[in-house]
Amino acid sequence: MHECASYIDEYIEQRKKAGEEITDDSYLIRNEFNYAFPKQVKKPKPASIPGLNTLMNFILQKTGIRQVNHKTENSRYKGHEKAFYCAKPVPTKRES
Repeated sequence: MHECASYIDEYIEQRKKAGEEITDDSYLIRNEFNYAFPKQVKKPKPASIPGLNTLMNFILQKTGIRQVNHKTENSRYKGHEKAFYCAKPVPTKRES
C-alpha cells in the first residue's frame, strides 16, 4: 500500500510543479493537460467517465488482463457507423 501512496504523492507533486494549485478540494484524477498551456494547468476539470473507461480499457489491454477480440471490437464501432449512415434525415420546415 505504501507504494501506491508514494505514486499518488509523486503525481500530485508533478501537478504542483506544473503550476496547479493543489488544495483539499482538488480532484485526485483530473483531465489531461499540456505543460505548454498554463491555462489548462491552472483550471483543472475532473476526468470524465468515458475518459476513465477508455483509460482503464487501454491499461487492461496493455497489461494482458483483457484480451482484445478485434472482430467484436471493430463490429462495435461499425454498428455505430451503420446507425449513423442509415438514419433517416430529420424533416425540415418548408418555407411557403
